[in-house]
Amino acid sequence: RILARRFPHFVFKSHRAIYRNELRELYRRIHTIQKVNSILRIARERRRVLALIWGNPDPDAIGSARALQELIGPEVEEFRIAYTGEFTRQENLAMVHTLKIPMVKWQPSLLERNPVVATVDAQPSFFQMNGTVPFDIVDTRSAEAYQREHVPGAINLPHRTIDATTTKSLRKDRTV
Repeated sequence: RILARRFPHFVFKSHRAIYRNELRELYRRIHTIQKVNSILRIARERRRVLALIWGNPDPDAIGSARALQELIGPEVEEFRIAYTGEFTRQENLAMVHTLKIPMVKWQPSLLERNPVVATVDAQPSFFQMNGTVPFDIVDTRSAEAYQREHVPGAINLPHRTIDATTTKSLRKDRTV
């Protein structure tokens, strides 16, 4: 405090606050690494991944699918990106062509080889399928968001809780 009075133009922080912030950031990084390792474990077990964009492909969804492909692709035999909607904006289609992102239109036959299905950039309104889907859906939002609105039959597994232990409860006989 004495230093703060003598040097009012300087900002002084206690080491405790600095260490607390560093520990918090380290915890977040470790937790993120655990999540990535859990996702990789699931993908390696199935060896095939289908990144599914619900609705019309937009840059966020395309980028998310491509990032997932970059992360998981080298670890699996097959990684495909599919979309359920249409390209309604020419700039989105141009982005896919310019960046040479291989994408296909959704069709049920994409599930024949039993891939892990990862939805990207999906909103609950895209899941209007009369309450039945050909695979299990894991809703990674908070329990509160899940309670407000969710896809019928979806499994709530908040992203902050995803690890090797929590994913063991997922059914092995169904595509997730």
